[in-house]
Amino acid sequence: MKSVGVDYTYSNKKFDVIASLDGKVIDKQVDSIYGNVLVIKHDSGIELVYSSLGDVLVNKGDSITQGTKIATSGESAYTSTLGSCLHFEIIKDSKYLNPEKSYGLEVLKL
Repeated sequence: MKSVGVDYTYSNKKFDVIASLDGKVIDKQVDSIYGNVLVIKHDSGIELVYSSLGDVLVNKGDSITQGTKIATSGESAYTSTLGSCLHFEIIKDSKYLNPEKSYGLEVLKL
């Protein structure tokens, strides 16, 4: 399956994964392809998907504040050639958006 998400790495070193927006954790799972996955839903209706995570520090049902450390980078089958990384996706109105096209935009303009 093709992904419209982006992968972030840091010289193959683990790094902190920080919540991009305030919201609530609506899903936390271990996926055979994407590894540890978190989905955080925000008041604007946008869902942010963080996957290929290492240590996950939050749980389903937790309220999250923007800037909070929610996990560390990790590895998954999907990102196996990248080493430690974060795979990040944006969903709005059940449609996947390209995160690279959201840089610099206000949330309400997504």
